[in-house]
Amino acid sequence: MLARIHIDARWAADLIAALGDASCLVVRRDDDIVDVLVPSKHDDDQARMELTFFLNAWALDHPRAGVRVARFG
Repeated sequence: MLARIHIDARWAADLIAALGDASCLVVRRDDDIVDVLVPSKHDDDQARMELTFFLNAWALDHPRAGVRVARFG
């Protein structure tokens, strides 16, 4: 499952590292745009839920990061 994430550019490197640690494939498209491929043994709905949970947990430690998912594909 592929997702596009918008994030404050100052926090993008931290998010990319965290997603990489979670075995996601990440491509930085712009200073504030990150595309992420979420590997999942389940369907896309489960992968979306896992990514949303991950981002919400990450945002708790980075409340000023302004992370949001722009698109799931």
